[in-house]
Amino acid sequence: MYLPILCCLLVLSSGQNFYRADLRIQDGGSDFPDSSIVVDFGKTDKGFIDNWPFMVIRITSNETMLYKNDDDYFNNYSECREGTCVVLDEELTEYPASWFAGAFKANRILPTLSIGGGAWQMKSSTLWVHKDVKPQKNTNNPYGYIGLGVGGEALNNFQTQYPVFSLRLFNDTQRGEIIFGKDLSRLDSKRPPLVFTTNLNWETQATSLKLGDFTFAPQKPPTFFFDLSFEYINIPEDFKDILKQFAEKSEMTEEVGLYFYAGNITTLPNFEITLADGKILSIPSSIYMQKHPNMHTDQYCLRIIALLDKVVLGQSVISQYYIVFEAENLAAPTISVYNLADPNVDPTPDNKNGLSPKWIIVGVVLLLVASSLAFWLGKKSQAKQLDDYLNQKHNEKSSLIA
Repeated sequence: MYLPILCCLLVLSSGQNFYRADLRIQDGGSDFPDSSIVVDFGKTDKGFIDNWPFMVIRITSNETMLYKNDDDYFNNYSECREGTCVVLDEELTEYPASWFAGAFKANRILPTLSIGGGAWQMKSSTLWVHKDVKPQKNTNNPYGYIGLGVGGEALNNFQTQYPVFSLRLFNDTQRGEIIFGKDLSRLDSKRPPLVFTTNLNWETQATSLKLGDFTFAPQKPPTFFFDLSFEYINIPEDFKDILKQFAEKSEMTEEVGLYFYAGNITTLPNFEITLADGKILSIPSSIYMQKHPNMHTDQYCLRIIALLDKVVLGQSVISQYYIVFEAENLAAPTISVYNLADPNVDPTPDNKNGLSPKWIIVGVVLLLVASSLAFWLGKKSQAKQLDDYLNQKHNEKSSLIA
């Protein structure tokens, strides 16, 4: 009778070892939307207007930043001056630009930050950025950004067995999740992942780009990485002419620098990226050709854009795969790109009008416990009835003898 309960408890105690954190996309539709995560600010009690404190995620940076601004309507971390974190230096230092943002000045602090149930905790120093930004009322702006790279001291921020996290973005939503670990339950087991090596900040090089009959192989390979705060696919500006030739050959029409296609996108070739270790990431046309929300909505828009000298895969690519970043071997960190077995849908709405899996399991356990209790109470009642019956027979027999 105890076996079902034991099995159920084993299921409860043998869950996979990973920790989830919700992700949401701000300013959807822009070239550089904020992809933000809820964080635990320790002793800090100042939140956003909607009481959802969030920070932008940077996959390829090992630096975490917090913005300093004293206006009441702009999110700030001025509580550092009140003892909730340690200011390491008072002198401002100039820091270089990121791949699409300008340079900035900052000093360093030691704040209290954590995400993923403490799977990631701030152990390295943080840049306290002095920004001259005009705040806007009733507009939620992030406190700064969290870098998930593991270069330098940032390695100590991961509280998992080794640095590991994975990404899911849900189709047609502004939601997703970061998982500190690997949840391989929804993957296509028949199709092995593409696994390639990177540096400690999840970057590698793209040695060549191929789009149909057109190949681009620069002498100096550009940096390749994933970025949650970019929506499309970026390629180096030197690839712009080849991109135009491909569009013309495919009979696409151009408008305001974008290419539109009215044909069958399944006839278009894959976009192939050859990486530094020789692996090829092949992106189908269903990913790089997508409907534009405002222009020629009956056609497909080529969402490969030639900007800076980088190869960047943004949300449109990330949402079609399950991507795992792990540095079990610090000499050779890897990114694994898995195909999904089912559509990458948001599971949250399915449970809005019903019970969550956790409560279902709790209900099953309580049912088993109640069944077990009823069983033993029934056994006890039957034993009492038998004892009463035997006593009655004994008394009848005694009376006959008497």
